[in-house]
Amino acid sequence: MIAVLHTAQATVPMLAKMIQNTYPEEKVYHWLDDSILPMLSEDKGTLPYIFEKMLFYAKSAENQGAKVILNACSSVGEFQDYVGGKISIPIVRIDDAITDLLAETYASVGVLATLETTLAPSAALIRKKKPGISLDFQVVEGAWEAAMAGDKEKQYRLIGKKAEDFLQEKEAVFFAQASMAEAKKFLSPEGQRRVYTSPEYGVGSLKKYL
Repeated sequence: MIAVLHTAQATVPMLAKMIQNTYPEEKVYHWLDDSILPMLSEDKGTLPYIFEKMLFYAKSAENQGAKVILNACSSVGEFQDYVGGKISIPIVRIDDAITDLLAETYASVGVLATLETTLAPSAALIRKKKPGISLDFQVVEGAWEAAMAGDKEKQYRLIGKKAEDFLQEKEAVFFAQASMAEAKKFLSPEGQRRVYTSPEYGVGSLKKYL
């Protein structure tokens, strides 16, 4: 059994399909709390409380027999460090594997997000792995609002346009939120080659725990 912790509905169907295709023999269960991102956006001081909420979900997954937990939200990626020895099963940060690759491969990376709350944790993770990396990060203006209005095409086009612009300055661009992955289809072939997303790498990294 694989457990996935979500903070946005958008990542549930995408990761459910990807995990099922990759590990068809495994059961997959999802815990979604869409109150977390609004809470964090309004007050970053609520992070300890948010981590306690997530710990409750993680313990529930452990009690139900999960072998591994995938944390699908980069804004609360540091939850893995907070947990410490509080549960006995591993927690995988969805952007851990892809940031390994970015740190190993590139000297300059642009980080894009639709929410500001994602930028600091993502930048910190990459800099931890490669302290001297040239790193810039930006919020895609209007993309989060488009997503909340249900206009996914507008959301993805805005992300794609921003990524193409960023690639004029950086060797690679990283979409810091798993929910941004679908925007790659709006990129040029060259853009698709140099833009990286976390879901495929994060799901792939679960294999060693199964």
